[in-house]
Amino acid sequence: MFTVIHCLKIGSFSVVCLSCFAAWEAIGLGYQDELKQESRAVRFADQAQKQFEAEGQPESDFRIQESLALAFVRNHHAELERYLDLLRERYPQQYKAAITDISQRAVRFDELKRRNQSLYESSIKDWKLESRIKLLAARNAMDPSDRLQNQIKELVQEQLLLRVQRLQEEKTRLEERLDRVSQQLDEAQQPNSEAVEKRVKLLTQQAERQLRQSRIQKKQGSKSDERNSEK
Repeated sequence: MFTVIHCLKIGSFSVVCLSCFAAWEAIGLGYQDELKQESRAVRFADQAQKQFEAEGQPESDFRIQESLALAFVRNHHAELERYLDLLRERYPQQYKAAITDISQRAVRFDELKRRNQSLYESSIKDWKLESRIKLLAARNAMDPSDRLQNQIKELVQEQLLLRVQRLQEEKTRLEERLDRVSQQLDEAQQPNSEAVEKRVKLLTQQAERQLRQSRIQKKQGSKSDERNSEK
């Protein structure tokens, strides 16, 4: 499942971020000193690959994952697609690892959406913020600027506020759940004769109904056997 704590752990997205950093290194600033940049890019790409070792899979399965991942990115973080394109051209293995990670995340988000719409929306927003922060951090590492630093700070602050809000909502849900459990416990600890009689009657009726069904099925089976023997 997906508890709130699990939803907050977006750090596994690092394979994509490291791979994007590799892409930034590869394209460099005007392709100056390309060989040196290429060497550094390969180191970061290898690190990403070690963090996420994608198992071999049929090409058709990967194409399904790719369609799912790209659709998810286009819907929720279109800017990321640009860096995925760079990975596909220069680092195919890292591209596959990133696609696998994103497609798995998309499936988990879809499952969460069916269970808890509110938590899904805040989790998607958290993922988008984390993704933007990682990309800006990679850009800032290549070409530091106060503008990028300020953008990163604003996004981090927004993300922290979102997580505080989500934890407060979770706290409220847990308190409501605790109240319901406490009420049920109080009722269970003070049984009355009427409740006991009602429970016994229900169990008796269920047992009798099952017995009747068993007899009917047995009788029908006997008739079927007789017809088969006559043939």
